[in-house]
Amino acid sequence: MSEKVTSLFFDGKEDRIVDVDVTFEIPSKSYLISPHDPEKFQTFLISKTHEFGEVHSHLSPRFDEVPKIEGSYKVEVPEQINSLCKLFQGLGGRALLVGGSVRDVVISQEVPELNLISKDFDLEIYGIAPEDLRRILDITFGEEDVRLEGEAFQVYKVAIPGVKGLVDISIPRRDNKISSDSSGRGRGFRIEGDPTMGIVEAASRRDLVFNSLAYDPLTETLYDPFGAVESIRSRSIEVTDPESFVEDPLRVLRVMQFASRFDFEVSEDVVLLCRGMVESGLLDKLPKERITEEFVKLFTKGIRPSIGLEFIKDIGLVERWYPELQALIGCGQEAEWHPEGDVWAHTMQVVDAASQIARERNLDSNSRLVLGLASLGHDLGKPTTTTCRLSDGRIISHGHENAGVKPMEEFFDHFSFTGFSKNIRRQVYPLISRHLAPKFYWQQENPENALVAPKDMLKAVRRMKYALEEEGTSVYMLALLAEADQRGRNGEDSIPLDRDAVEDLDEWQSWLLEKTSQIDEKEARPGSLVSGAEVMDHLGLKEGPEVGAVLRAIIEAQLLGVVTTRENALEATCRFYTAMESYVDSEYGNRGSASRNAWVALSSGEIPVAQVLGMVTSD
Repeated sequence: MSEKVTSLFFDGKEDRIVDVDVTFEIPSKSYLISPHDPEKFQTFLISKTHEFGEVHSHLSPRFDEVPKIEGSYKVEVPEQINSLCKLFQGLGGRALLVGGSVRDVVISQEVPELNLISKDFDLEIYGIAPEDLRRILDITFGEEDVRLEGEAFQVYKVAIPGVKGLVDISIPRRDNKISSDSSGRGRGFRIEGDPTMGIVEAASRRDLVFNSLAYDPLTETLYDPFGAVESIRSRSIEVTDPESFVEDPLRVLRVMQFASRFDFEVSEDVVLLCRGMVESGLLDKLPKERITEEFVKLFTKGIRPSIGLEFIKDIGLVERWYPELQALIGCGQEAEWHPEGDVWAHTMQVVDAASQIARERNLDSNSRLVLGLASLGHDLGKPTTTTCRLSDGRIISHGHENAGVKPMEEFFDHFSFTGFSKNIRRQVYPLISRHLAPKFYWQQENPENALVAPKDMLKAVRRMKYALEEEGTSVYMLALLAEADQRGRNGEDSIPLDRDAVEDLDEWQSWLLEKTSQIDEKEARPGSLVSGAEVMDHLGLKEGPEVGAVLRAIIEAQLLGVVTTRENALEATCRFYTAMESYVDSEYGNRGSASRNAWVALSSGEIPVAQVLGMVTSD
C-alpha cells in the first residue's frame, strides 16, 4: 500500500506553510508535518514517521539559489538511487549527486572525444542532520550495509541492492583548521557536517572548479555555482577557492593526475599557487600512501601522463622530491636517433605512447601501471652512462638499460605500493633492463649488413621469456614498452609518433611473436645442475641469499648454453660468486643491510644476474 504526499515547508519566521510543489510516492507510511524550534540548527520542517521516527528538516528555502542549467545534461542514475532521492525529499531534505559522476557527464558532452564513463555515485544530502541521516540509512538498508568511512569525514559507504559498488552518502561539511598538521587529508582540521549549508557554500570546499558541480536527478538540474561548465569547455583546470585549496597539500597531486586524465591545461594561477605550496614545504609531510594513490591514478587513468609530469616539474616538485627524474632534464641524446631533444623530452613522449598503447590493447589496471612506470624509468640509466664518443663526436649511452635499475629502485623508495600494485617493482625492473632486447635480437637474426652472418636467437628469446615470466611479467609487456620507446621520438611535436611512422616496428614485433610461438610451453624450465648443498660445500658458504644467487646464475647459464654439465656448473660457481661479490662490494659497500639486500635481490632476480655477470645473450 502507498499514498501520495505533498511535502510542505514551514519557513521558521512567519506562521505560514509554503507549498514546494514536490509530489511523489512513499511506501505505506503516515507523515505528520509540524513546525519546530531547534536547539542546534534552524528547523523548517518536521516529519513524524512510523519508520524513522521524528526527522527534522534544516533545509533553507534558498539553499539552491545558484546558477543552474535545466535539462541540458543527463546523468544516468539507477532507479534505486532515484528512489532514495525521493525519500529524502519527502522528509524535507534534498539529495544531489556530486563528484565524478556529474563531472564526467559534463566533460563527455562538452569534450566528446573523452567519452568518460563514471561507475561511482556520490550523494550529498542537504537539510538532514547527521544523526537523522545515519538512522534513515541504517533502517533503509540495514546497519551491516552502512559503513562510516572515517570519523573525520562522516561519509557513509552504503551497499544499495541492485547498484554496483558502494554509494558514498554524506551531508555538506565545514572544515575548521585546528593545527598546522598537513600530513594528510583531514589532519589538522575539525570537519563537521552542517545540514543548513547551501549549494554555494558546500561547493566552495571542492578543490577544483570542475569538481564543484551538483546535479538533481529528479529534475535533471545541473547546479554550477563556480562556472565549471565554462572551465570544462576551455579545457582548463582552475581552483575553486585558493584559501581552502592550500589547506590540503594533496590537492597539488590531484591537479597532476586530473590534468593527465582529461588532457586539460593547468591555468597559470594554479601553477603559481602550487609552486608556492611546494616552495614553502607544505607537501613534504604527505604520507607515501597518499602520494602513491595519485601516481597510480596518473598512470592507470591518465590519457597523457606527460601533462601531469610536466606540471610537477614546472612547480619544482620533481627537483625537490625526485632527483632520479630531475637528472633526465638536460641529459643530451644523439640527434640522429632522438630528434625530440633531451632524455626528459623523450621520456614524456614515451609515457604518453605507453598510455595510448595501454588503451588500444585494453590492458588491465595492473598492466597499465607496470607499463607506465617502466616507460617513465626506462632511460633512468642514461645520466650516468651518457658520454661523447671521441672518434666521431656522437652521444652514446652504452649499458644504460641495465644501469637504469638502480635509480628506479631509488625512485620506488618514494612510494608505498600495496594491494594490486604491491608486486610492481619486480615486474618493472626486468622490463627496464631489457627494453632494447626485442629489436636488438631481431637485428641479430636479420642483420642489415649482408656480410654479417645471421644468428638464431631462439635460445636468447627463450631465456628472456623465462626470466620475464619468473618476475611476473611477459615478453608481450616488453614488446609494448619497446614500442613506446620507439614511438617517443617525434622531432616535430611533443605528441608521440603513430605506429605506422616507426620504421621496422611491425617487422620486429611479428618476428618476436613468431619466435615465442616456437618455444615449447610443455618444455620444463631447467633445474640447477648442482644443488644448494653442493654450492655451500664447494664455496664454503653458509645457507643464505648468496647460495640462491649462485643457483640462479647457474640456471641462467644453462639457459644460455654457457654451462651444460654438472662439472661445468661446479667450475662456474666460484667464478659467478666472485663476480657477484665484486658487484655487491662496488655498488652497495659490501656491509650491513645494504649488502644483504643486494644478495637477496640477486637471488630473487630483482637484480638481473645474467647482466651483472656479463653473460652472452645472443646464442
